[in-house]
Amino acid sequence: MTFFIKLSVVDRKIIFEKTKEELSCNCNVLAKELGVSRDMFFKYRRGDYLIPECIFKHLIKLSSFQPNNFEKVEIEKYNKKIVRKPTLDCEFAEILGALNGDGHLSKINHEISIIGNLNERDYIQHLQKKFEDLFKIKFKVETYLRYLKLRAYSVDLVNFLNKIYGLPKGKKKGNLLIPKQILSHKNLIVSYFRGLFDTDGTFYIRRKKDPVIEISSADKRYLEEIKNTLKLVGFEFGIRKNNIHLYKKEEIKRFFEIIRPANPKHLKKYNLYLNNAPVI
Repeated sequence: MTFFIKLSVVDRKIIFEKTKEELSCNCNVLAKELGVSRDMFFKYRRGDYLIPECIFKHLIKLSSFQPNNFEKVEIEKYNKKIVRKPTLDCEFAEILGALNGDGHLSKINHEISIIGNLNERDYIQHLQKKFEDLFKIKFKVETYLRYLKLRAYSVDLVNFLNKIYGLPKGKKKGNLLIPKQILSHKNLIVSYFRGLFDTDGTFYIRRKKDPVIEISSADKRYLEEIKNTLKLVGFEFGIRKNNIHLYKKEEIKRFFEIIRPANPKHLKKYNLYLNNAPVI
């Protein structure tokens, strides 16, 4: 069973306002702190949905406000999901790379999610099928004003990815690492970097003719680890502040042949480049 909290109109207003005051932040920042979408945040604040107990406890801690009267509701339909915990193969390695790219594990509401641009719906749906086939639970694609979000909720899956493969819960910067199991075989490394490049990489043309591959991260230690691990499959990337890069045309050709990106966004740009068409 999962427990949810029903607050009075007054107490619900107070706890959200006091939390904003204590953090000196706006609703977008507070939603992120609670590990929920902006849309879901407003649904909780308006009372459209009952508040999950874990988020309620976090609000109490942040706001220093303890409501006197509230109802704890047990909801049958939120029973624990049975998650398949797969052994590591190339499909799973690709998913781990994508999660370390634009993915997130919430330590508050146990959400597993990946963010994509609005023009990446085909790729996000491609990931949705992979996630569902791998873990045997339902993932949902949600559309927001500026992005798409692939998401599911599972305590077991978040803990499995965190404890067995080292994916961080909550804050990623300073906590990212390539799962050590990935380093056991070159095929796993290739698949991992397919997922990472598809989510956190880019292909573009500089100086109107020179192709560039980049993989970005705000985590400098992780970026150095990426660079060193790519050497194991024969790629010598340069490194600067927030990205590693590949400039040589032959190396870029080999990257697309070996890594085999799956995101249509990258493939479209690369094919335009190969056909001497403008890359947008």
